Amino acid sequence: MRPARTPPTPRALLAFLVLGPVLVACASGSSAREEIGALSGCYRFEQPTGDLQLELPWGLELLDEPLEGWPGLPEAFRARSWLTSVEPADHPFGYWMPAEGDSIRTGHPGGGGFDVVLTGPDDEGDLSGHGRPVGDALSPGDTGELPESARVTARRITCPGS
Repeated sequence: MRPARTPPTPRALLAFLVLGPVLVACASGSSAREEIGALSGCYRFEQPTGDLQLELPWGLELLDEPLEGWPGLPEAFRARSWLTSVEPADHPFGYWMPAEGDSIRTGHPGGGGFDVVLTGPDDEGDLSGHGRPVGDALSPGDTGELPESARVTARRITCPGS
């Protein structure tokens, strides 16, 4: 016969309620940091011929540096656009962040530019998904009337200048 269990003390319950979420956040945080590190790097945009062409820049660099100064995007990281293989810029992309499932969302924190949601990476490290131009009036999270989306592939490449 098993001995009767004693109920947890109020102090033990308080410790569980306070430390439980912290331990879970720490455990998942290291995994999330590893995933962010694995996605960081440079990508060259491609779109299928015949699809709606978004006029995306040449490529995108996902940085592992948190985006600062934008309280509405607390989970976002910095991104750098590559207008050509030698010309970086901070627009039309300025951030990237984890999205639902194994996807990421890229865009510009001030609105405008493009809203691109990519999933992956695949076996070659490429990301694929859909993007749409959002103009200058659509801020992150805004669900106003969105233009048609188009398929986008972001091919993993060596960063320009590396």
